[in-house]
Amino acid sequence: MSTSLVSYAYAGIRFDWQDQTEQGTLVFKDKGHVYLNEKLSSGTADLAADQVWHTRPGTYRRLAASASETFDLTALTLDVLGYSSTLDPFIEIRSIVIINRTTVQGSYLLLGGAAANEWYEPFGAAGDKVKIPGGSQLMLSNLVDGWDVSGSSKNLKIDNPSAVDVDYEICILGTTAASTSSSA
Repeated sequence: MSTSLVSYAYAGIRFDWQDQTEQGTLVFKDKGHVYLNEKLSSGTADLAADQVWHTRPGTYRRLAASASETFDLTALTLDVLGYSSTLDPFIEIRSIVIINRTTVQGSYLLLGGAAANEWYEPFGAAGDKVKIPGGSQLMLSNLVDGWDVSGSSKNLKIDNPSAVDVDYEICILGTTAASTSSSA
């Protein structure tokens, strides 16, 4: 059996900004789209991925107020069509997307800061965290080199210090082997 993964990393902002006089005369208009839309090939080379872990489309994870959960990037399971399967360990992470679907003011998530074997590659240093406010998304990508995952750097913590439950979606894209090409 042969498996392949077609994936895209995309993020962007569209805007249409205009200023009009009280009489409706257009004074200023600025319209644009800043985005990245990168197709990744199937595999472990630079700009490639061979594994994805995610919440099911249209379903959210719910994290109770003041609760947290930690994901071991080397031992994730995925439910597909009613079957649960343990994924191969991630060796490199190419991209992570987290969407905080809760829109209650003051609701947020913190990403990072696991107590043991903390995976902090995109954050800079152990103990560093990223805040994901309510109704917002976070995308972290390292599409060429990837961020390493190892036995001592594998646990990704998501914390909800808010006073309300938070619903979120998560998608992690990566490889099950070290990059097979060099990015000099």
